[in-house]
Amino acid sequence: MKHATLLLLLVCVSLTFAHVVPEGPTARSFVVSGSQFLKDGQPFRIISGSVHYFRTIPEQWKDRLTMAKQLGLNAVQFYIPWNLHEPEKDQYTFEGVADVVEFIQLAQSLDLLVVLRPGPYACGEWEFGGFPYWLLRDYPEIALRSADPHFLDRVDRWFSVLFPRLAPLVYSKGGPIIMMQVENEYGSYGNDKVYLGHLRGLMGKYVGDDAVVFHSTDGPSPQMLAGSYIGPEVYQTVDFGPGDNATANFEQQMHLQGPAPAMNSEYYTGWLTHWGDAHAANVSASMVSQSLLSLMSTMNASVNLYMFHGGTNYGFMNGANANGPSDYEITITSYDYNSPLTEAGDPNDKYAAIRDVISRFSPVSGPVPKPQPKGSYGTVPLTQSYDMYSCMQGLASSQVTSPVTLTFEELSLGYGYVSYRTVLTSAQQGALTIQDLHDRAYVYVNDVLQGILQRGFNNSLPSFNAASGSTLDILVENQGRINYGPYMHDPKGITEGVRVGNQFLANWTMHTLPLAHVNRNTNNFTTCHSTPQGITQPRPTFYRGELILSNQTFYDSFLDMRGWGKGAVWVNDFNLGRFWQLGPQFSLYVPGPILVQGRNSIVVLDLDVQHTTPSISFITSPLWR
Repeated sequence: MKHATLLLLLVCVSLTFAHVVPEGPTARSFVVSGSQFLKDGQPFRIISGSVHYFRTIPEQWKDRLTMAKQLGLNAVQFYIPWNLHEPEKDQYTFEGVADVVEFIQLAQSLDLLVVLRPGPYACGEWEFGGFPYWLLRDYPEIALRSADPHFLDRVDRWFSVLFPRLAPLVYSKGGPIIMMQVENEYGSYGNDKVYLGHLRGLMGKYVGDDAVVFHSTDGPSPQMLAGSYIGPEVYQTVDFGPGDNATANFEQQMHLQGPAPAMNSEYYTGWLTHWGDAHAANVSASMVSQSLLSLMSTMNASVNLYMFHGGTNYGFMNGANANGPSDYEITITSYDYNSPLTEAGDPNDKYAAIRDVISRFSPVSGPVPKPQPKGSYGTVPLTQSYDMYSCMQGLASSQVTSPVTLTFEELSLGYGYVSYRTVLTSAQQGALTIQDLHDRAYVYVNDVLQGILQRGFNNSLPSFNAASGSTLDILVENQGRINYGPYMHDPKGITEGVRVGNQFLANWTMHTLPLAHVNRNTNNFTTCHSTPQGITQPRPTFYRGELILSNQTFYDSFLDMRGWGKGAVWVNDFNLGRFWQLGPQFSLYVPGPILVQGRNSIVVLDLDVQHTTPSISFITSPLWR
């Protein structure tokens, strides 16, 4: 009787997944049928790779997708980060790097299917896991990733803008989207089935309940998979890396849902890297390819390579991780991920090894592509220097006075820096503490650096001494909101105040410094004052120079950041991202399409080191510890 009951259950589950295949010679369908996918009624194996449109400039999208096709992939997978498309409340953008529809259509033009991860949560080592910062501003007590009414209301509004753009692109309607993920690895965070059911219903409302295969995914632990399990109508995949037991993990994948196609949605080709790591992530090509061969030979499994191509955390959009309330690990600017296609879009030994494995299961044509040339544009003197504080009026997006310090969110600033200033009304002596600092602070008294405080390491200066009437300046950097785990509620700035001993300091003037565009905001620094000669104490300083290029092909390049302290670089007002002498990354990737014939502006902000005769060099390969 038990066997008969189990058989009946498995048949029911199989029928639940087996959507009806439309009749007719031109019908398009993609469904789960028992233990396999059917594409237009025929068995199909997904061989996919993750490529993030938001980590690659649009001019390079076609190249990266072409390289995916040449690897032998038949699909690409990617997140849609909410904060890219709704950077400010009710202000939406789908242009430039945010033109996700163009990216999807480009993939289809190259005969690539799409496995979409629309969120609303992404993770992906992206700032705040893809959530917009203003959720914390407008709803300070919001319960993220839950059925909290405030959270669901904003998700509903976001999806009402996003999904009408996606609905015409599903496979059954002529587009390339075959699967849509509901949330992302939710079992590693929660088990709110009302929330998950709401998301599934919302997606079905816009694209149709049978238009795509809806799925969830999680790590292979029973707790995680139980947390993200939605029901028999939502297919569930599993995530794991090379060296793991594929058979055991796929059996765990089937535990709740019964027979279904075996699929690893995140087969890790490398791993992420944090500032301060001993070295960049490095997983051998042989290990990745051999485990991939074993995986694909097990249960006819489908796979998504995470990552196929990582790209770059341009600007200030890197995320961070925390394993505890006092822990804080910052993701580096490069999202190379040690993937088969490097940050600069070049195939490496891992690309060739994976291609060989794929060729055993699916036709692969032509030779392995070769790396593209790189530009060595020489060394550029940075002949102009400007103290940040002299540029404050031109750089700041707002100036606010308050009896107490305000957070970035309270100041309506998503990313960048805030300058906090107060004039001491009495002499202060003792330990200066920034209570709950998020994340890095430079403390100055009368323009002289007193010390640097870093979240997770130190939040106080033990021997602070300043006279009455002294000007206290504190420059705070948002180094990236936490993107994963239970500590994502991560407001930035001075969140609880500044005190000397137990006395909190009052009456602050705050300048918000988004620094998305430095040239545009300061009219080429004409509002700034040049740094006086002979300054040796570290001051937050912009250094500016020009690279002159004649009529030529503008190849990708790298900036050598050895000898620089900590800050960011803009080339032609494009923010390449952060650098930090802490390593292990010591260069910044420069995509060739941002360079122009003639004058190319280069601006370097260094917060940690003062330079007397600065210059910067363009080199042909990245630098790592």
